[in-house]
This record gives sequence, C-alpha cells and structure tokens, in this order.
Amino acid sequence: MAMYLKPMTKNIQCDKVDSVFVLISCDHNLVSDVTLGLSLLPTVSEVKRVDGLYDLFVKLKPSDVEKTKQVIANKIRSMNGVRTCLTLIGNNGFLG
Repeated sequence: MAMYLKPMTKNIQCDKVDSVFVLISCDHNLVSDVTLGLSLLPTVSEVKRVDGLYDLFVKLKPSDVEKTKQVIANKIRSMNGVRTCLTLIGNNGFLG
C-alpha cells in the first residue's frame, strides 16, 4: 500500500526567510549559460553543479518573502535553458 504525504492546509505567514534553495533542471547544452546567468544575480549566493534529477543547486541570500518569490518567478524561472525549478524555503521560526 502506497503512502502519500498530505499537503499543508494551514497557510503560514512569515515576512523573512532564513534560507532559500532552488534545484534547477536545465537543457543540458545550456547548463553553463544558466550557471553564469545565476551567478550574476545579486540575490544568488552560491551555484553548484549536481548530478541526478536536477542539474544545479542554487542558494539565495536571505530576503523577505515577496522579493524571494519575485526573483524566482521573474529572474530564475524565466532564464533561457531552465526547464524546471524546485524551491525549498527554510524559516527557523516556522518550527518554533
């Protein structure tokens, strides 16, 4: 019998995030271009090439939630060569 995780139904509000990581899958011939483009964004603190389902692991600088959403939607997801993104947002106050 398969187990499935239920999505969180509670809408959690927070103004500032402690850490944001984005896993990116790219067109394989454009990974270098995407890496360069990401490294030029002022909100990106680290870009690492990884093997597996995703091609890049990106760490963003801590910021407010709205700015983080805008960067991911308008800068990262719209880059030429980016196929998919998985965003992981950490907030230590979240578990409190």
